Amino acid sequence: MTHLRKKPRVLVLGGGYAGMVAAARAARGGRAEVTLLDARDRFTQRIRLHELLAGSEPASPHFAPLLARRGIRFVQGWAERLDPARGAVTGRAAGGGRLELGYDWLVLALGSRTAQGVPGAAEHALRLDDPAEVRAAAARVRGLAAAGGRVLVVGGGLTGVESAAELAERFPGLRVALATAGGLDEGYAPAAAAHLRARLAALGVEVREHAVVREVEAGRAWLADGTPESYGLCVWCGGLQASALAWDAGFAVDACGRVRTDAALRVPGQARVFAAGDAAAMAGADGRAPRMACASALPGGAHAGEGVARALRGAEPEPFRFGFAARCVSLGRRGALVQWVAPDDAPRPRVWTGRAAVLTKEAICRATLFVVRAELRTGLPLYRWPGPGRGAEAGRETGGLALQGGR
Repeated sequence: MTHLRKKPRVLVLGGGYAGMVAAARAARGGRAEVTLLDARDRFTQRIRLHELLAGSEPASPHFAPLLARRGIRFVQGWAERLDPARGAVTGRAAGGGRLELGYDWLVLALGSRTAQGVPGAAEHALRLDDPAEVRAAAARVRGLAAAGGRVLVVGGGLTGVESAAELAERFPGLRVALATAGGLDEGYAPAAAAHLRARLAALGVEVREHAVVREVEAGRAWLADGTPESYGLCVWCGGLQASALAWDAGFAVDACGRVRTDAALRVPGQARVFAAGDAAAMAGADGRAPRMACASALPGGAHAGEGVARALRGAEPEPFRFGFAARCVSLGRRGALVQWVAPDDAPRPRVWTGRAAVLTKEAICRATLFVVRAELRTGLPLYRWPGPGRGAEAGRETGGLALQGGR
């Protein structure tokens, strides 16, 4: 009797930018059975959730038909425990029953969530994580705008700035305030910081720089100096935190909960476990992990998936080489900023504003979903990214599609 040898099982946890492109790369060649697990049944364009809050409906394709193009199985459910010794993940299925998935190779790409932050933030503020919650809050925004109400956005990072600008532009009757613990000029060249402040001022956004929020209660946030900030809706954009799954499994993690990896994005001591995106403290241009962003998640996911594919062919995974090229910030639908950066994300003097910046930012946002769909449709490794020391020339050097978004 002839026994057919089963294909190796590859399990990808997380259906964000990193997880989707990792699954596409791992499935190339048909050497493995690839499964992707996610709590939702649709892909979420996280870089557009501030647009959803303002009333738009970004594309959100279903996972199952998208992944089926490459023979990838989709399972909807929640991973609750990793068991590396058994090569298994346990959790809950979408229907509420117990879920267990075995693997020979694992890719951790569970992304991140907005950190709970200060007391009261979890109970009283909206975090831009769950599309259903954001969509429900969008109805509240419309009501506030009609009544001349106030939205307080906390956090001066890209998510906070983009949210404040989007809301202020879309709803001229809405009063929008942005409170940031630092200054808006941090991480930007002088020309970029000046444009950022000017654009927010033109939109009527009340900016509170060096204003630390220490507590949030219903209808009011308290600054560290005792100043109250009233609101009809508080949008909390105060940093990101990775899933606790890696920590619970005994893997080494950083302060944000990201699992530490080796140069090839493998988990130390776990030769068959890769990690990428916001879930991983990946090696950046200067040896430090890059900031959590779509701009680093897509490269990390592609490299992790390639690492699995190489291992399935009997080859050693290669070191991950990555460097930032630009930081793109949307400032409403009619405004944007492109801050060119060094591979370590330090700002360069070169800045784009105006129409060129708007078109560039929107093109990159569209390309993030396009590249995921294209790789799943064609089975080809179409996406390329800048490496350290190569900057924005990387796309032309590789002949592939090179893109970097803001977050």
